Amino acid sequence: MVMLHEQLFASHVVVGIGSMVLGTAVSYPLDAIKLLIQVVSNSDKQLTTT
Repeated sequence: MVMLHEQLFASHVVVGIGSMVLGTAVSYPLDAIKLLIQVVSNSDKQLTTT
């Protein structure tokens, strides 16, 4: 019985870490794009890649 609870806890930890990694991987690029749009919209300068 104790073994079942330990496996359940371990699986919850793994799933929690996985969801955190996935959420960060999805939201970070979108946040970077949002930030670039905000910087460009508040500036008279045109955004260049150099």
